[in-house]
Amino acid sequence: MNKRHLILYTIDRAVRFLLWTKGELALILGPLVSGLTFDAFVIGCVWTGIDIWAIRFFKRHMGEGLLKALLYWHFPPVKQFKSWPTSYIDHFVG
Repeated sequence: MNKRHLILYTIDRAVRFLLWTKGELALILGPLVSGLTFDAFVIGCVWTGIDIWAIRFFKRHMGEGLLKALLYWHFPPVKQFKSWPTSYIDHFVG
């Protein structure tokens, strides 16, 4: 790899904890922790397994960008993207 582009490559990469990005880690640890909290450990483990399978399926068949597009179009606006227009605005003036 060319040394001139080494910094740009590391800036564009998503922050990862162990093997997963922050969003994937929330999908994996969320059911597990809630299963431990509500005394349903087996259900939490099963749901975590389903989440891991779903993440792999979406990445393999639809690409990583599709999950972000689904979040943008079908969920409420995220606080960190306040500069982005919300998804229900489809006409811009100016």
